[in-house]
Amino acid sequence: MIHPLPAKTNKRSSGISVFLGSILPLIRKVLEMKRLLTLFAPFVVILLCDTSLSQAHGPMLDVADGRITIQTVETLIDGTPLYDDEFAFNFTNLGWQALPIALGGGHLAPGSTIGMTVLDLAPKLKLTQPAFLFYHDGTSFTDPGSASLAILGTTGVISKTGASFSNLPIGTVIDADDFHDHLGVLLRNGSPGVYGILFSNTTTSPGVASSFPYYLAINNDLGPDGYNKFLRDLNATAIPEVPTLITTLGICLLLLLTRPWTARNG
Repeated sequence: MIHPLPAKTNKRSSGISVFLGSILPLIRKVLEMKRLLTLFAPFVVILLCDTSLSQAHGPMLDVADGRITIQTVETLIDGTPLYDDEFAFNFTNLGWQALPIALGGGHLAPGSTIGMTVLDLAPKLKLTQPAFLFYHDGTSFTDPGSASLAILGTTGVISKTGASFSNLPIGTVIDADDFHDHLGVLLRNGSPGVYGILFSNTTTSPGVASSFPYYLAINNDLGPDGYNKFLRDLNATAIPEVPTLITTLGICLLLLLTRPWTARNG
């Protein structure tokens, strides 16, 4: 008796079907966990950013005339430096380093600690009450609400009402021109816009004063137009108000008009 041959099966197609059947549920679970992945993304960035990703090499520090000095940052109309950066997944990695000897640096004290102190923004932004965290939504400065900047690896937190530290260490100077350290910053309860602080760099080096205050501004998903509006508004705080300018011109004119009279009757 002749037995019929068994039907041929495509083992390759069958294997692909089994593979897809096993992996599709995993893909669905990964998509469902998108929110969790977003939350943990900053910590993944921290692990990867050792030499490349999100390494901000902003201000270069040195000492001149008995004070910490700031180099290689933008400068506003009134001469206040501005260190700007961007958030990625609500995280950024701020960086400071020593000004090289080749650029006129090399005056940091080996073994000293470089730190930072957050200052009240009210005098600079012409606010009526103390504020330590500003927020610009791309249209104007507004209340940052419950947003805060958390300094990773420390208990440091900065909110509109103040900082949880008076002087936060950044790192230790290895040699006169050998200093390079970072602070990871995580934005909590943030919205698209620019968040920032006014601060100064400190040092434990005897006889050396803190740097003059400067801004840190971190862009959180704000486009070029919105960020440029922020810069214009920040710069506007350095321009005298019109009534003040008119008053100043009036006083100058009065002095010019009265000077000949005083000379004639002197």
